Amino acid sequence: MTNLVDLTKSAFAPEGAVAAAMRAAGRSHTYNPKQDEYATLMAQAILGRGDLRGLITLLEGETGVGKTVGYLVPMCLHLGLTGSQKTGRKGLLSTYRLELQRQIVDREFAIAAAVAKALTGADLTVAPRKGRRNFISVSRVRGLMASLKEAGQLTDETRAALESLIEFPSGDLMLWREVNDMPARVRAEDICLLPGASLSEAAPYYDHIEASKDADVLVVTHALLMRSCLRWNRLLDGDDEDERRFDVGVIDEADRLPSAADSVFSARISVPMVERIVESLEPYDVPDTVKAVSEWRKWMDSQFTSLSENAPSVFRREGAGGFAVLADPRIAKSRVEARDLANTMASELRKGAGAALRQKLPSSDYHEIIGISDQLMEFVKACDNLGDKLKSPVMQWSPVRTYGAFSVVPLWPGRLIANVWRAKEPYQPWLRSVIMTSATLDAPGERPQSQFYGFRDQIGIVPEWHHYNDTGSASLSPDKFGKMRFMLADRNVPKPGGGEDEEEESNPEWIAYSAQGIMAAKERGGRSLVLLPSYRDTASIATKARELGVDLLEHKPGTRLADYLKAFRADPNAVLITPGGWEGLDLPGLLKHVIIPRVPFPMLDSARNRALLDAFALRGIDENKAMRILFTYYSADTRRRLRQGIGRGIRSFQDDVTLWVLDPRFPLPRTITSNRRLRQTNLPSLMYVALVNCIPNRFRSGVASTYDDAEIFPFQGLTKDLTATG
Repeated sequence: MTNLVDLTKSAFAPEGAVAAAMRAAGRSHTYNPKQDEYATLMAQAILGRGDLRGLITLLEGETGVGKTVGYLVPMCLHLGLTGSQKTGRKGLLSTYRLELQRQIVDREFAIAAAVAKALTGADLTVAPRKGRRNFISVSRVRGLMASLKEAGQLTDETRAALESLIEFPSGDLMLWREVNDMPARVRAEDICLLPGASLSEAAPYYDHIEASKDADVLVVTHALLMRSCLRWNRLLDGDDEDERRFDVGVIDEADRLPSAADSVFSARISVPMVERIVESLEPYDVPDTVKAVSEWRKWMDSQFTSLSENAPSVFRREGAGGFAVLADPRIAKSRVEARDLANTMASELRKGAGAALRQKLPSSDYHEIIGISDQLMEFVKACDNLGDKLKSPVMQWSPVRTYGAFSVVPLWPGRLIANVWRAKEPYQPWLRSVIMTSATLDAPGERPQSQFYGFRDQIGIVPEWHHYNDTGSASLSPDKFGKMRFMLADRNVPKPGGGEDEEEESNPEWIAYSAQGIMAAKERGGRSLVLLPSYRDTASIATKARELGVDLLEHKPGTRLADYLKAFRADPNAVLITPGGWEGLDLPGLLKHVIIPRVPFPMLDSARNRALLDAFALRGIDENKAMRILFTYYSADTRRRLRQGIGRGIRSFQDDVTLWVLDPRFPLPRTITSNRRLRQTNLPSLMYVALVNCIPNRFRSGVASTYDDAEIFPFQGLTKDLTATG
């Protein structure tokens, strides 16, 4: 049989099958030796090691390597060579974003399928797989309309949007959001499909599942992948035992696995969610289940009043809502009561689902309800085991409508992914070979001798449980890809200040300085993308920039970044300011300026961080030391995010962008720090030195380095006697 590695090399040769398929599709193609190398490593990882299951390979490929086609082609060649439809094998792709899922299904897979057809004769197909929460619940939309009308909050605009949802033919909520704006008072979780929906209402979802069953390659999101593996103990195979199983999986955007794990493992079970599910079970006569949920709502309402008024040091405000970490010994009574209520509800949901199943409730709905029961039991276990190093029980109330919820907050969410890939008995991994890839797996500045150590630690890959492919894992970056110039912060500008707390104001002089930088970039011409860590800073700097006469697009809370892109593309000198564009925003050939006023250090006062500090306290670690531990842990995330943000400017070979970093904590090149004439002596502490590694290496070293030629954007607030100008 033809060797997969050799066939992959021939496909990516200068005039190979990939070049032919690209040109046949009307797309330009230039031979990329890094893509050739990446695809070869991918082919070797797919082959794995004989009968060994669960081999994990990590492949980092910076923008310009050509990852998507680089992994799709070897996967399709593998399926073609092994006769996938005869042997029952199929491929799995997982992405963090639905946008990349669509890009693969609608555009990139056609190239890989054409290559597989030319070289193996196989006709391969692809399909997306989405969870039910990506679909519209017509009954919930109508219920929301009624409640908004009763509250006098149903505007004509909101009514039109909700009626459009009801009439949307495919029932796909994500497709609807591509061409419609979600009303300000409406959240996706308020209108999505839940277990127990009628067969007619859930028909679009079931049609979607049926249409994807026969595909050779299934494309899912990280959240759906983990939810299906861990709650149903199966890998997206549904209830049909004859359905073909997965053989190889590629996890793209793997650096976002911890974020997806946070979403999945947070186990946030809200009162309205359970009430809606129980309502759907009422026709099956389950009065005890209804009673249990009613008692829970009353108790949660009373707890909100009691804790917010009488225990301000325990209850932490978030908008109109807030949260309380139940590990705190001062609310031990509340923890015991919450634990007992969750245990009762879990039992009643399981009984109700079982009774409904016997009366023809769809089995997929049964599994979903059992999954929610299991999540409640996770909350019970967390209440019983406060010493757990990975989880902590929390009560939360939503910031807008104060909906109550029980939550299991993952202290280190990425490490909970480990069981998905676990290879130690009695567990067996579902996939024979798993390849995780991203433009940023390692945080910039990690020691080369410990390749991907930080990422492996973050998602819990350990030798005792997993088969890690150390020799086959690698990091690749293009030698030449785009051009980047640098405008860096004057050391006389004050630090941003304000902490990372959304409630604390940032330094007004830094805000003014950032706005001046935006104005200066706009005057140079071309589109500017401004990236900030918070909506608070976004609003403050946007306001100041407008005072200077800058017309800009401001990404506001409750709106999608995608809603602003049409206007951004239409104006060749547009300015877009957003906290949501650090990753996943692909604007090849469009940007002339990427402006980062503030290094994206994380917030350290969220429910998880409060739970972490409490967990450290239970182990005898004082809060100052615990905060230092958190800072060290999160600094890797900061560098990854900053690296992603910088990468927004270079998305094609032709991109030529100026990077403006207006945070004085970001390091300066030695060509500036060693020059007394430039008066840049207020240097960052050692804790910030590694930030410079977020700049792609090709711009920092060698004959093509431009970082050494960086300019300083002058600060006018303290002194005008600066010889370096912007």
